[in-house]
Amino acid sequence: MARTLRFDGEYTVPIITLKSLSTMTTASGDVVVRIMRNLGLPQDLELVGPEDEIDLADYFRVLEQVSREIGDETCRLSQRSLMPGSTHFVWSGAASEGDLRAAMKRVAQAYNMLHGGHYNYVREDAESITYLIDDRGFPYTRQDEQDYIHVFLECVLIFLHCTLILLTGDDLDGKLHKVWTRRPRPKGHRAHLEFFGVPVRWNAGTYALSYDISAAGLRVTGSPTGLPAENAVYRKIVDLIETRGLKKPMQLSIADRVHAQFETGIYEQSQIARALGMSVATLRRRLADEGVDFRSLKQKVLDDRAKTLLRQGYDLAEIAELLDYADFRSFTRAFKAQNGVTPAQYKQG
Repeated sequence: MARTLRFDGEYTVPIITLKSLSTMTTASGDVVVRIMRNLGLPQDLELVGPEDEIDLADYFRVLEQVSREIGDETCRLSQRSLMPGSTHFVWSGAASEGDLRAAMKRVAQAYNMLHGGHYNYVREDAESITYLIDDRGFPYTRQDEQDYIHVFLECVLIFLHCTLILLTGDDLDGKLHKVWTRRPRPKGHRAHLEFFGVPVRWNAGTYALSYDISAAGLRVTGSPTGLPAENAVYRKIVDLIETRGLKKPMQLSIADRVHAQFETGIYEQSQIARALGMSVATLRRRLADEGVDFRSLKQKVLDDRAKTLLRQGYDLAEIAELLDYADFRSFTRAFKAQNGVTPAQYKQG
């Protein structure tokens, strides 16, 4: 019998895809296992079967953290890596366009430049406007992982659709008519594709999102400055997935909700309390009821982020600025107090 692990909503992906992800990122150590442990997910991927599933929102949480930790937004799927910030760069450009047609073309052009090939394009006829991904000839690191590639690219379509909704609003959701995938019609899992709520064309020549032609003129209501911070785009996608599930999303703890604010780049207690609709005193009390405190949560998030940046080769001054320390000396003192070693010693192993 299939097991669904951390099931919160209607949409799931095979957890075995994370085994493939772990294989592709093995050069970076046990990063997938460590992230799954931090998210409260099962870490022994050798024990999962083809029928076992993971919540789609959790899958995107894992992808976001893996891409950030290893410094590659393709998660080692491509031989040509994308440095952190690439996704935000693409969508910042799209947000400056006037309508969906122009935004889709801008996204396709930007990704083609980043990937070094003509893999993305937009096609329009009298009835539809379609965003297509033709991955034939794409420099995959592992051509033998076709099942994983199919699911990954289908989730890329979910990411694209959600981000286009962020640009244009919910009106776009009702204008999606069909989704295409190169995967042959499966006998088993397809629950993540039910997120779209439209027919799926199996065994197609490309991956694609096909919208009614009326979507082409939808006004882009977002702006480059109004987009989520680069480390929060996935958080917005997760929110959309959870709120669009047919079942009620899980009730997050106050600590989880505070952590979500940290992910958007907000670290001030007063700002977070306001965002959560409560006073600072109430926030402190609610956290205490859960056995945690704000300072410890913040220290843990900043420390994890600092270690990731150190592994990616950032210098101390850059890290201090990114994490809002007064200067690199303040960062060094805080890091040593938390870990017992200096940042330089940590980098040396």
